[in-house]
Amino acid sequence: MKTSDLPIRFGLSTICLYLCRANHGNSKHTNMQNTQDMTNGEFMEHLMEGYSKHGALVQMVVLDCLQKGLDHYIEIKDELLENDAKMREEGKVSFVNIKAWIACCEETKQRIEEKYS
Repeated sequence: MKTSDLPIRFGLSTICLYLCRANHGNSKHTNMQNTQDMTNGEFMEHLMEGYSKHGALVQMVVLDCLQKGLDHYIEIKDELLENDAKMREEGKVSFVNIKAWIACCEETKQRIEEKYS
């Protein structure tokens, strides 16, 4: 199952109910305060629970965007690896290890699928 099918396969109301139950509203970051000072983890918590007037719906948006980004990198992984190899041949080294980046994308996608399938 593709996680992009979540709203269709499980029904939007089922996912909303799940996310509403998961969203306790006890976030440390209840407004747009000092987002520059937040760690990445705190900022992700803020995005998921701490700012939207639409409540748990924002969680679906964040997860959908995350999934689409992961899918994009996984779909073009051969191109990314080829480009990385070409750059290395030219003596250029990427700041980010592309193989590790792709592995992180695949692992994260797998975790999402395990949770929601």
